Amino acid sequence: MIAVTIILHYGNVLMHSNPFLIFIIFEIYALSTISLAYVSNRCFYSKAKIAAACSGIIYLLTYVPCTYISIREDFAQDIIPKWAKMLASLFSTRAFGMGVKYIAFYENIGTGIQFDNIQYSPVEDDHFTCFETILFIVLDTCIYLILMWYIENIYPGTYGIPKKWYFPFTISYWTGETYVEPNWIKKFKKINLFRWIICGKHHMPYTFHWSTLSLNQIINDSKRNQDYFEHDEHLNDQIIGVRLINLTKIFDKKKFAVQNLSLDLYEGEILSFLGHNGAGKTTTMSILTGLIPATSGTATIYDQDINIDMDKIRKNLGWCPQHNVLFEKLTVEEHLLFFSKLKQVQNGQLKCCGTSLFLKTTFGEGYVLTLVKKDPWMGSKNDLTSTITQCIPQAYLKEETRNRHSFPEFFSILDSRKESLSITGYGVQDVSLEEVFLKVTEQYKTMNSRFCDLS
Repeated sequence: MIAVTIILHYGNVLMHSNPFLIFIIFEIYALSTISLAYVSNRCFYSKAKIAAACSGIIYLLTYVPCTYISIREDFAQDIIPKWAKMLASLFSTRAFGMGVKYIAFYENIGTGIQFDNIQYSPVEDDHFTCFETILFIVLDTCIYLILMWYIENIYPGTYGIPKKWYFPFTISYWTGETYVEPNWIKKFKKINLFRWIICGKHHMPYTFHWSTLSLNQIINDSKRNQDYFEHDEHLNDQIIGVRLINLTKIFDKKKFAVQNLSLDLYEGEILSFLGHNGAGKTTTMSILTGLIPATSGTATIYDQDINIDMDKIRKNLGWCPQHNVLFEKLTVEEHLLFFSKLKQVQNGQLKCCGTSLFLKTTFGEGYVLTLVKKDPWMGSKNDLTSTITQCIPQAYLKEETRNRHSFPEFFSILDSRKESLSITGYGVQDVSLEEVFLKVTEQYKTMNSRFCDLS
């Protein structure tokens, strides 16, 4: 604005006006325009091209009141009341237009705008002044900044947790105290709870059809899934660090990324999510760190709700991203400052939970015995089978057995009967977590095909 002021003053455009005053008017108008651009951009954040086009249109539309008043005053010779000008000046473009008009009048009479005449109108019977236009531009800038702050909090965009529309009126926002839900809201939720359960959902705008599944099928699936979750009684005395409560995330109103995920993570415990691509692992972590909001449900981290207390949660929360997130234009120091402030589970459902031993016991088929025969056609299959079942009777039932005391005797028998059984070697292998993962994934695929057949 300094260059613009120099050009206008020494270019014989506004040679009579005070250059410092001209600089102030243009500077506050520039700040107001930038604020208006931010407000327009926040309304169309998801699509850059639409935001650019609409911001320009909105900016031009704010000139309409100024043009209308100028036409009535200059051509129709009407006297516009002061309240109408004040109302129109709530658009900074209108206030700036009137200010420039007054400056032009003062230039025509050879005095220019000065500090001693800024409070007077150069037009007869006009009670609006250039000083008031400056005040309105400042007021408009404040209004735009407040709107930008409010919209950014309730509509943060792709990343971030939106606040409630009434957040400025809550004590917790200004004092930082943990929000306690009023009793009338709790009662209202209880009234609608039955309807939510019957519909099979926790988020009313979405509709799910359960007509293809019988009630018995749903109950049986729930009972069977309970066997896949380890219940450790000693954890009852442990402090719950993270608690997920019916956490749900839906993309495009139909794609479940996380579905009614409820899970407790205890202090001093290390837990890992195991699932294929698109299972919901990254989505769950993104919700917990406040990158994206949940469609329904919530989570607490040391009794602080992620939907309300995320600013306080981030002070004690660390996150190591999956991919490289270094920015080329940031220095090492700027990266440290940035990341210091940042303190998808099968189809969005938790299929099993427990220690590695529990998962191997539940989903594993026991030890896998590998026998290498001298010749596929030599030796009796029945003899080999009877030899194995002497020590491990359940071998062919494909059920887990942990009777390790029988292995030494069994191996001794195998060693002594290698020649008669025509085997050259043998090996035994315990089930791995990879096999557990593949088995759980296979169960999910089978369940999906059953649902498709029913539909």
